[in-house]
Parts: sequence; C-alpha cells; structure tokens
Amino acid sequence: MVDRVVVGEVIRGLRTEAGLLQKTLAKKAGIAIPRMNGIERGRYCPTVYEIGLISTVLRCPPFRILMTQGQWDTFRKGTRRNGRAVRH
Repeated sequence: MVDRVVVGEVIRGLRTEAGLLQKTLAKKAGIAIPRMNGIERGRYCPTVYEIGLISTVLRCPPFRILMTQGQWDTFRKGTRRNGRAVRH
C-alpha cells in the first residue's frame, strides 16, 4: 500500500527540483490548487489519473511518484550496466 504522506513528499521534491511553484504545477496539471496542496501535505491521496497528470508536467514516469528516493535509486542502479541504460 502506498503512503499518501510519502507520495506528497515525493511530488513536492520533484516539483521543487523542476523549479515549479505548487500553484504552477496545479494549473499545468489541471488540478485545483487546494487539492494539490492537500496531496503534497499528505491529506489526500492522488488518483491514478492525477498521478498521470502530475508526472506529465514533471516529465517523469508515473511510477516514480510512488517510490521513495531510496527505492528510485535502487531501481536506477538495477536498470544500468556499465553506465548505460538497459532496455527491457
């Protein structure tokens, strides 16, 4: 089961890495600003559809939003050989 607080923290981290304000991400994704705020604070769990919208704006795969940084790092290590990405 996915922890909505962790998902919110991941979205906030990816958003700040992208240099976007919460309001900007919400508008570009077509999500109401109060809803986006609640998602980032862990009050609401985003729907699959919202995860798709957010990941499109942040230019990351949707499953990235559901992973902690440690899980993402492990995934990235497992998909690389000799510094090259492995195609599946």
